[in-house]
Amino acid sequence: MTSPTARALVWAAGLLVPRVTRPEWKEEWDGELAALEEARAGGALGLPSPMGYAFGAFAHALWMRTEGWTVDSMFQDIKYSTRVLRKSPGFTLVATLTLALGIGANASIFSLVNGVMFRAPDQILEPGRLVQIARSYESAPRWDNFSWPAMRMIQAEAGAFSGIAGFSREQFILGRGTDTEQVVGQLVTGNYFEVLGVRASIGRLLQPTDDMTPGGHPVVVLSHELWHRRYSGDPSVVGSTIAVGTAPYEVLGVAPEGFVGVENLGAAPSMWVPVAQHPGWFGMSPFDQWGWSWVNLVGRLDEGATFQEARASMDVVQFRLREAYPANEDIEVLLAEGIGLDPEERTEAKQMAFILTLIVGVVLLLTCTNVANLFLARATARRGEVGVRMALGAGRGRLARQTLTESLILALLATTVAAPIVLSAETFLPLIFPFGLTGSVAPDARVLGFLVSVGIAAGLLLGAVPAWASSRRGVTEALRDAKSTGGRTKTRLQDFLVISQLGLSLGLVAGAALLGRSVMNARSAQPGFDPTGLVVGYMDLDLTGRYDEEAGLDLWNRLVTSAARIPGVQSATLANQTPIVGGHSRRTVRPAGRNDVEFEAESIVVGGDYFQTLGIPLLRGPSTRRCVR
Repeated sequence: MTSPTARALVWAAGLLVPRVTRPEWKEEWDGELAALEEARAGGALGLPSPMGYAFGAFAHALWMRTEGWTVDSMFQDIKYSTRVLRKSPGFTLVATLTLALGIGANASIFSLVNGVMFRAPDQILEPGRLVQIARSYESAPRWDNFSWPAMRMIQAEAGAFSGIAGFSREQFILGRGTDTEQVVGQLVTGNYFEVLGVRASIGRLLQPTDDMTPGGHPVVVLSHELWHRRYSGDPSVVGSTIAVGTAPYEVLGVAPEGFVGVENLGAAPSMWVPVAQHPGWFGMSPFDQWGWSWVNLVGRLDEGATFQEARASMDVVQFRLREAYPANEDIEVLLAEGIGLDPEERTEAKQMAFILTLIVGVVLLLTCTNVANLFLARATARRGEVGVRMALGAGRGRLARQTLTESLILALLATTVAAPIVLSAETFLPLIFPFGLTGSVAPDARVLGFLVSVGIAAGLLLGAVPAWASSRRGVTEALRDAKSTGGRTKTRLQDFLVISQLGLSLGLVAGAALLGRSVMNARSAQPGFDPTGLVVGYMDLDLTGRYDEEAGLDLWNRLVTSAARIPGVQSATLANQTPIVGGHSRRTVRPAGRNDVEFEAESIVVGGDYFQTLGIPLLRGPSTRRCVR
């Protein structure tokens, strides 16, 4: 007796067989299965089990399903689809441009997400072996940088690393007289380029010997962009002396083209200077201050070392830091794999990427439903052709395959049209992105692969709708519709697509309205000060190198006095930071009369009339009338 399970498997496999040959196929497999059972019952050896034999029916059924999909038939479908699309240039043009909009928008946004989140900064050797190192506290979790003494202790105590380098973003004044400009640069340790595995374009890069004595190594490495923009790519600049502030600096070399450090957000640095050249703050050196945290750390794992081993080695470092300085009593050392974004930035980037992807995804759905509706409307004019082809023996699968071929060719054309948009993303994306982009957002192989994948997916999606609609029609119905010349030509499926487009469009409009309302609420929010009529100017005397503390204070006082005398100005003041967008700084604070207590606090250096000028109400005490340190 034949196994019921084996017979059920053969029956299920038969559903995959084309309907025309299905009865004959099932009769043959049922007979062979019964003969196999009879032979096994008679004691025959070396025969397969009924279950194994029944599973073989699936392979044979799939082969019969795809037997008609030959290379010749595929080329026939392509040739026929191309001819049909060429006969309808209006439809082809509108559908191509509509699809290109959705595909290009999606691929462009992915190029941005790829450049910010997935792509490591250029010109760095094996970025996957780099690790970010940061400071946090059990009582106040955050991702922060280190003081110079803390960095030195980490370099000496951390295991599993071949090197740990430090860097800090700074502003520099380049040139003298009227030929000056302010540029963004970095103060870096002497092993910075060695840890990153970067090679010079010309000349050489910084080495540990260039970072030995504070103030004793006035040397600089130029970025490739600054070298071309300011020095016209002249190789003779290497070895020459340029003015940085008021001091002469020797140019050691030029970084490779595209190198911007280890960060994907912010302004790209134009020059790199040894940390030993740090001018300090308020006449104090930063190299012996545990309370001043300003150095970002990046380390390279040893050959064969794992991230887990590096994390474990930080337990010893963390213990030593807590012993070394009272304010470090609950300090934690955090690690993050890779470079480009730190964990806090990555979290914010993920949220923004989700919002952008959602928006362009809705746009792609809108374009696909629009084109699918065009396909359905166009199918009405081809009812006679479909009915005749079905009457001549064309199966539903064959007609569906033809429809999918047309949609894929259309999607290929749209992808080709969208390609220039994606390739120009490097130019227009930084203009619309709300943050500065350091890393490159130029399309790479990952972006181009995404572009092709979205094009194929869009082609299958828009082709599946008319293919499904045509497969539900029988020969009689198709021939009857072919004779019909009037009446209601819309279908429920077309109505559904129109309603879907309307719903998606309303969703986008509602989202835009909510976003506009949020912007208006942000403008009317109370920030804690009165921004009405405030005018802010920026100046950094430290960059010039021409003023000591006494001369600088004298200049600031004269500037504030002159500004306050301008007609229409009610008051003027000084501050080293502006509210909300001015950054932040921390310093160690000791309560009056308590030398045994230290903690870190946010601090701002302000001048007289600061609270009055910004309209900040004081809960207690009089408004300050003198410079506060």
